[in-house]
Amino acid sequence: MLTRAKILSAAYKLFAMRGADVSTIDDVIEAAGVARGSFYNHFQTRDDVFKAVADDIATGINRMVMPLLGNEPDPAVRAALSFRIFIHFAVSDESRGWILLRTMPLTGLANAQMRERVEQEFAEGVESGRFRAVSPTILADLAFGMLMMTIRRAVTTKCDDDHIAEAAETLLMALGVKTSEARRIARRPVDFDALSRLLAETTAPT
Repeated sequence: MLTRAKILSAAYKLFAMRGADVSTIDDVIEAAGVARGSFYNHFQTRDDVFKAVADDIATGINRMVMPLLGNEPDPAVRAALSFRIFIHFAVSDESRGWILLRTMPLTGLANAQMRERVEQEFAEGVESGRFRAVSPTILADLAFGMLMMTIRRAVTTKCDDDHIAEAAETLLMALGVKTSEARRIARRPVDFDALSRLLAETTAPT
């Protein structure tokens, strides 16, 4: 295994077990079984590793979500589907869920690709009149907060997909979608069995 990959794999396990606030560079070096100099060849700080783990997870999410959105023209449908899939992905592996909870408050939407996609989605929704808001940035912040709290509830109380769909419905209403339509969109059938197969192919950094 390449040195960088060994460091990320070790960091993933440490962050999941202990929380990033108690995992030090020395912890990561020891768990990875690499020399200190090898660590600094790839990362300068613990937070650099922290962000790299989150980036790997976000890359996996992007790789999975984008094909499932297909050519859907409605930003409300895309927002609800992305929300539900993201959370399903996060909580299908409890370690992944906790890592996201620990990283996303510091890193936001984990990587530039994800941030760009989310901002573009909300900007398109506002411009088309599908979402009602002065600023797409405020909508993105609202969605991000709802996402984080739903992930937390899912990993702490083991809530089911009905709760996640209800959260997506509430988010759409907050974005300005009518109640009856928000409910219909947020509860569109999703083949989570097929999704689970995709999730199984997306592993922790190795």
